[in-house]
Amino acid sequence: MKLEDRTMPAASLLDAPNNPNRMEPDKMSMLAEAIRREGFLQPILVRPTHPTSAMRDKGSGEGGYEIIDGHHRRAAALEAGLHEIPCIIAHDCDEHTAIALRIGMNRLRGDLDLTSTAKLVSTLVENGWKLDDLSITGFSADEVADLMRSLKTEDVEIRVFDDAMEDGDGDAPVAKPFALEIIFKTRDELKRAKKALKKAAGKNGDYGKGLLRLMGE
Repeated sequence: MKLEDRTMPAASLLDAPNNPNRMEPDKMSMLAEAIRREGFLQPILVRPTHPTSAMRDKGSGEGGYEIIDGHHRRAAALEAGLHEIPCIIAHDCDEHTAIALRIGMNRLRGDLDLTSTAKLVSTLVENGWKLDDLSITGFSADEVADLMRSLKTEDVEIRVFDDAMEDGDGDAPVAKPFALEIIFKTRDELKRAKKALKKAAGKNGDYGKGLLRLMGE
């Protein structure tokens, strides 16, 4: 990928429609104040875009420059009164590579919206990206799998498989065990839950009773 340094008008840069990074208003104000005091220290990463149909309708045959990394820095620069900011242009960067870079470079700054991130990762997978390719996003293979599963269960946090209810009544033993599946949004939450369940289950390893103990039953 060819990179080029260039100072560009801040107002001319285009926000990406699928930026998963979020920043609270108070942090944005702090960032703007830091730029006023210290200057714009970290260039924004952008990519050339092809002209859209709307641009052609207006008689413009030129595309613009879409932000890959630096949406909040650009907004803070405008708030701080800067009209031009340093940029790095990533030539030959296609849309899907831009998505992958956007996830990976934003992961260490701000807070990723995991639902938006999962949808973006799903887009990459649908377009032929493999697990090794997705390492650029900053997520491991297991974390990518967790993100993909979270999409399938976005509206269902707890699912009970109760086919066994047809085989018995009440607390009577049945041929099929009851199963409860709980979906966690992050691997850290899963690890904490497993640790608590293991402790509550005790030496006999009865996780069902362990869960009831945690519930105060």
